[in-house]
Amino acid sequence: MPVTGVPALKKTIGTTPLASVVNPSDLIWIWQAGQLLAAPASLLVSGGLPVISTLGTVTTGVWNATPISNAFLAQVANGTIKANISGATASPSDVTLSQLIDAVLGNSIGAILYRSAAGWAVLTPGPVNSVLTSQGPGAVPSYQFPPGTGTVTSIDASGGSTGLTFSGGPITTIGTLTMGGTLAVANGGTGAGTPALARAGLGAAASGPNADITSLSALSTPLSVSQGGTGASTIAGAQTALGLNFVNKQSLTNNTSSIVIDVSQGGMLALTLNATITSFSVINWPVAGIFGRLVIEVTNNGSFNITSWPGSTIWPNGTAPNVTSGAGAKDTYLLTSSDGGNNFRGYIIAQNLH
Repeated sequence: MPVTGVPALKKTIGTTPLASVVNPSDLIWIWQAGQLLAAPASLLVSGGLPVISTLGTVTTGVWNATPISNAFLAQVANGTIKANISGATASPSDVTLSQLIDAVLGNSIGAILYRSAAGWAVLTPGPVNSVLTSQGPGAVPSYQFPPGTGTVTSIDASGGSTGLTFSGGPITTIGTLTMGGTLAVANGGTGAGTPALARAGLGAAASGPNADITSLSALSTPLSVSQGGTGASTIAGAQTALGLNFVNKQSLTNNTSSIVIDVSQGGMLALTLNATITSFSVINWPVAGIFGRLVIEVTNNGSFNITSWPGSTIWPNGTAPNVTSGAGAKDTYLLTSSDGGNNFRGYIIAQNLH
């Protein structure tokens, strides 16, 4: 190539002519523009290019550099290559192929080097007992568990300690295993072949009339009266359900024309009238067949009256009483019923008590 701007080489070394100290076949090394170039000495001492004898600039001619052969490279150890595995930009060094692969692809023990579509890659070790399997041309290999192999020549079954038994085995060709016995309680069964024996084994009671139940505990729902219980979980509730709780006293002051009396709260009502009652009803009266009573003590705070009584209340002589009028006037009445509170009998115990 054309060469310009190259400092001229002196044709002598000291006072000795250059031609007398080099052979024409020797290479002369020249540093030019950051590069080390080589050329036969014959080109500099005679013929070919213009002879450079003084400092100056080469303005004409062609540089016929001879390629550097392997003989002129630095020697390397056997089985190594020149590479940089430092992890940063650096001069090359002699490394083994194993060192180069470790640096580029990793050094996991058991890893397999394979060629993918994108380049060389590493397949990490597969699970224990898995097999490296080819997926065919153009596919990446993988680790897989091989399918089972072998031949079953005989099969049988045992119930062990479960209480179950098996018959019909061993089967060596074609056959049927038949299960028998009863599954033990410890294995989730009843250990019995009949309901009675199963209940006995499980400690369970039969439904309906039976002598299995000798005591009850931790009932979440009280037994109803029809089941032989009280239908309640408290003494007061039991007395009400059985028609016995008519001794407790409850108090009520009415400010409207309508009242509802819950007899489960007590069989005696202290009623203060602040308004005339035109609607009077009771709830939770004992069931039909049980005699119930409600004593009502009325205190009038004015000229108020009770013009309506519960259900179909009948009175002596067929006439309902008028409540004694006047602030502080006191009367006492009695209501009874034995048909669940559908029909009442009313009695005047006393009026205008003072």
